[in-house]
Amino acid sequence: MSIAGWRLSTALIVFCLLMTLVAQTTSRGLHAQEQPERKVIKTVAPKYPEEFKNQQLGGVVHLSVVIAPDGSVKGVTPIGGNRALVDAAIEAVKQWEYEPSNETTTGNVQFDFRPE
Repeated sequence: MSIAGWRLSTALIVFCLLMTLVAQTTSRGLHAQEQPERKVIKTVAPKYPEEFKNQQLGGVVHLSVVIAPDGSVKGVTPIGGNRALVDAAIEAVKQWEYEPSNETTTGNVQFDFRPE
């Protein structure tokens, strides 16, 4: 893949990540409460596992992300996806930063890994 193609792919991944971020919050099974969406201020794209690139394998990964009041990622829980892709997605999302808020919130992130 050319450098221009790689940059376009990276930009597309970041755009898709930002567009698929949905903020939700729950109160430990007692009830669900909708919170305003937290704006992402820093993203890191996941590294596509080399063994998947060579085999032309892809897939979708769904994560639940707990965001601390200071905007840091407090926790990440996989909801679904291939384990190797989930690990890459978790490592990336742990480095994300969100705008500050008065409380901890939870959001979902989806990654669509596509071999190029």
